[in-house]
Amino acid sequence: MNQDRRKVVPSDSALRRYTNFFTSLILMTLVYLKTGWNLFPNFEYMFALSANFPDLPDIDALAQYNFYSLAPYVVLSQLCFGAGNSTKLIFFIAIIFVLFCLQRVSNCNINYRFSFVILLSSPALVILLSWIGSYDVVTVGMILVVLYTRKNSWALIAGIVAAWSNFEQFLLAGVILALAMNIENKSRSRRMMTAAISSCCAYVLLRFFLYSQGVSEIRATGQMKLFENRDYFANALNSSPIVLLTIMSGSFVAIFYWVRVAKPTLKEVSRVGVGIFIIYATAMIALDQTRIGAILILPLTLLLGEKIASKCSPQQTQNFFRSSFLVALLTPPVFVWSYQLHLVGWDNLLLR
Repeated sequence: MNQDRRKVVPSDSALRRYTNFFTSLILMTLVYLKTGWNLFPNFEYMFALSANFPDLPDIDALAQYNFYSLAPYVVLSQLCFGAGNSTKLIFFIAIIFVLFCLQRVSNCNINYRFSFVILLSSPALVILLSWIGSYDVVTVGMILVVLYTRKNSWALIAGIVAAWSNFEQFLLAGVILALAMNIENKSRSRRMMTAAISSCCAYVLLRFFLYSQGVSEIRATGQMKLFENRDYFANALNSSPIVLLTIMSGSFVAIFYWVRVAKPTLKEVSRVGVGIFIIYATAMIALDQTRIGAILILPLTLLLGEKIASKCSPQQTQNFFRSSFLVALLTPPVFVWSYQLHLVGWDNLLLR
């Protein structure tokens, strides 16, 4: 039994080489410097909407979508933070905090040892850095809480918080994960269900409240109006290859090693394929393609990493780390938004 364990679990020294705090800090800094960062386009606008909350300004229907992601800005406004440098820095620190929490999880649990490097090479991190000040950091953070906490109470809170920041994406990520993967951990299954129920309940309350304030438009109804544009699907088709590449990005490494090491059955491959197709299809009908797809595919990639961790030999473990690091450091920091390719910039370097 001990011999079998040595075959699939790398030595402590090999593991520490890739997961220790200082190595993680250096790699994270290099990725940050390579990627650059930029400011969420609607940063000031979201704070303007939240300034007089709960009295909502009279705005056009299209802008009403933003009310369903207003909670982070309302909280900061109540704490006397506005659309200034200090608030930008808070969002930037939140991104760092998410990464370091996952680094801690990866370092403390051998089954999660690939989680940090997966996020480091994920397009989700590119999105967080490209839109500093966006509620996406809340969505990603709550997804990670549900996946890695041991307490149902934390999952319940995560669902409530996500419902008041980005309900649709949070819930869809969980549904896709359940469809694509066999959740063997019963405790995790209960946490996912708890988060889903609490999120739905909180969202219903939010809907009732916003309707009482005169907000009638939601993301789904607004999305349907976009389909009336004849060029909408033509633009989607023309940009489909680059959208797929920017969504998958570092996930290619996890999928490759999953097929090679875990040797999944045809049914398992089919389920993962269905999950990726749903993610891709959802991203293609949205205006911010890579952003949607990157967040939806993150939990799926993290679970694939867990499947690999239980099967990898020491050499395969090191190769996985190296491959992921190369993806994180060498791939161009690009994303597709409104069917156009964008490079992550340095406009917010000084948080001005």
